[in-house]
Amino acid sequence: MFNSLFKYQSAFAGQPCQFKIYELWREAFKAAKPVWLKLLIANFFLVAVMHFPLWAPILAKMFPLLASLTPSTTWLQSTPFLAAFSHASVSFFPLLYGIFITIPIYLGMNLMSLRAAYQRPVSFSLLTHYLTLIWWMRLISVLFFAFLIFFPIFYGLTFLGGKILAHQVLPQYYLGTLILIVLLLWLATMLSMVLNLVFGARTSVVIAISMSWKNIRLHFWRVLGLLLITYFIWNMGVRSWYLSDLVLVPPNLMAWALLYRRMFGEKGLVE
Repeated sequence: MFNSLFKYQSAFAGQPCQFKIYELWREAFKAAKPVWLKLLIANFFLVAVMHFPLWAPILAKMFPLLASLTPSTTWLQSTPFLAAFSHASVSFFPLLYGIFITIPIYLGMNLMSLRAAYQRPVSFSLLTHYLTLIWWMRLISVLFFAFLIFFPIFYGLTFLGGKILAHQVLPQYYLGTLILIVLLLWLATMLSMVLNLVFGARTSVVIAISMSWKNIRLHFWRVLGLLLITYFIWNMGVRSWYLSDLVLVPPNLMAWALLYRRMFGEKGLVE
C-alpha cells in the first residue's frame, strides 16, 4: 500500500459529457439521507477544526487547566533565540495548521462526496485519510504549483496597483482590480478539477493541470456558474453562522462530485 500511494496514474482521456447545473443539483438532492447527514457532520467538523486557532484563547479562559499547560511568556522572552522562535511560531502557526490539518480534512470530506458519487461506502474515517506524510508531500507539491501560477499575478498587479495609487489614478486602479478578479476566476475555473485528479485519481500535479484544462474548457461557463454558486454558499455560511450549510453544503459537494464522475468516469477514483 505504501508503494501504491507513490505510484502516479498516467493521463487518461476524459469522457464527453453534457450537463446543466440544475440537473447536477437535482441529482445531488437525491443522495441517500445517511450520505447527506455524514457530509453535513463532516462539514461542521471541518468548520470547528478550521476555527480552532481562534477558539483556543476562549477555551483557555473557560478551562484554566488548559491555560496552565501553555508556556509562560516571561520564559519565552528570556533569551533572544526563544523570543524569535516564539514570534515565528505565532506568525507561521496558522499557515502550517491550515496546510497540514485543515486542508487535508477538507480533502477527506471531498473524498466522502466522491465515494458517494461513485456509489462506494462512505465513512467518517475518510476525514483523516490524508493526514499522513505521503499525502502531505503531495499536498505541498500542489501548493508549490499554485504558488508558481498565482503569485506572479498577485505580485504584478499589487506592484502595478501601488504605482497607480501613488499617482492617485483611481480609474486605472479599479480597472486593474477588475482584471485581477476576472483572471483569478478564469484560472480557478480552469483548474477546478486539479485537487480531485491529484487526490482522487492519483495523477501527478502536471497531469492534473493538463487534464483539468482540457476538460473544463469544453464546459467553461457552466463550471464557472457552479464555482460562483460555491463561493456564494461559502459566503452565506459565514454570514449565517453556518446555518445555511444545513441545506446547501451537502448538495453542493455532491454536485461537484457528480460532475467529476461525468467528466472522468471510473478511472477518476482510485482506491
